[in-house]
Amino acid sequence: MYLTDDTICAVATPPGGAGRGIVRLSGPDSHRIALADFTPAASFSGRACPALFRRSADSACGWFGCLRLPRIETSIPVAVCVWPAGRGYTGQAAAELHLPGSPPLLEAVVAWACQLGARPAERGEFTLRAFLAGRVDLAQAEAVLGTIEAEDPRQLDVALRQLAGGLSGPIQRLRDELLALTAELEAGLDFADENLDTIDAHRAAAGLAEVETQLDRLRRQMGARGRTDAMAVVILAGRPNSGKSSLFNALLGSESAIVDAAPGTTRDYLRGQLDLAAAPCTLIDTAGRDEGRAIDAIDRLAHEQAMLAGEVARLRLLCIDQSRPLSAWDEGQLARFDPHSDLLVLTKGDLPSRVHLPADGPIAVHTSARTGEGLDVLRSRVEALLRADDGSHGEIVAATAARAEKALMRAFDAVSRARKLSERAAGDELIAGELRVALDELGRVVGTVYTDDVLDRLFERFCIGK
Repeated sequence: MYLTDDTICAVATPPGGAGRGIVRLSGPDSHRIALADFTPAASFSGRACPALFRRSADSACGWFGCLRLPRIETSIPVAVCVWPAGRGYTGQAAAELHLPGSPPLLEAVVAWACQLGARPAERGEFTLRAFLAGRVDLAQAEAVLGTIEAEDPRQLDVALRQLAGGLSGPIQRLRDELLALTAELEAGLDFADENLDTIDAHRAAAGLAEVETQLDRLRRQMGARGRTDAMAVVILAGRPNSGKSSLFNALLGSESAIVDAAPGTTRDYLRGQLDLAAAPCTLIDTAGRDEGRAIDAIDRLAHEQAMLAGEVARLRLLCIDQSRPLSAWDEGQLARFDPHSDLLVLTKGDLPSRVHLPADGPIAVHTSARTGEGLDVLRSRVEALLRADDGSHGEIVAATAARAEKALMRAFDAVSRARKLSERAAGDELIAGELRVALDELGRVVGTVYTDDVLDRLFERFCIGK
């Protein structure tokens, strides 16, 4: 690991000539070095600056002036900005020198700063110091890398949203909820003889169910959206013979899927591109699962493939045949319906309806693959949900997805086990143990729990000066 109590410096702007270049310093001697051969002209507001060397300033200060470097006869126009400890990006005393972006001149300024006591910064060392000082968490540090590596406006927007806390905020809120539950459970264990009013099993199970739902959503986002250049995946899910394949063909305008009245016609899954105006996506037709029919090896494999498709899907179209009463499977899916990632589709709208949906249930799109009823409405709803999700908190930078997907899965599994234990009124010590596992795994996502090799792998990919 790098030293963090000395002063580092580096060119913070991209290589090559430019109208303006920046040399960045961080560490205890950064102010002394930045101001050593600097002659102020005026403050940024144009007023004289008599308090230039006042060391008690508690906010950032900046001045225009000139810098004299050894072996360069002409003074260099420069703007110096300084931040006191605790106010800058790294959490340390920091300074920047803004000057003409000539590469030889910037290198000369770095050499001059090193002669005065700084050392050249390593890759990512400024962001590493910000992380170790608690100024950013690990997901935000990865967003800095995502900003550097962004190749198009969409990837840049994803990285900037994550840098602003788009992932860290939800994770921290979940950790706070789990910490509160764990504290109540452990208080009951530590003070069992005190007759304290601690959390009961029913309330714990309800709280854990909500956390589990949110973790499941984040887990699915992590798997499906970690690659910002990947096309969104939308799956058709439902019982056998619920009209999924007919709807698949109708939406794509093709006959890719075999359609037959016999249940279980689709035993593999098919995919095609659904060309929506603002949110093109990959549409997947999955095999249905019929609890009343004998299951063979091919059925099991098809079900496993459908489950895998669901893991990477951004949106699920829950298809229910309106000509048949709701089955137990249908009711179970409606009970777990997530309006952020599910869309209810009633198929076979050309047949009499025998479906009675709960009054407080999700709003359904009524469709008929035979007549074309509702297909345009369905396309619009899919496009709107994909666009709304794409602009909020959905995507994350690829580095975070690659590192944190397994940790989020383990956190979800631990919370799920804790909820089941709570529903069975198992011992509080078992539930608290599972919650501690979940807290550790969520800590790995944002970096409150980390190892040196994780930091090494991340920051070795940074460039100098970041």
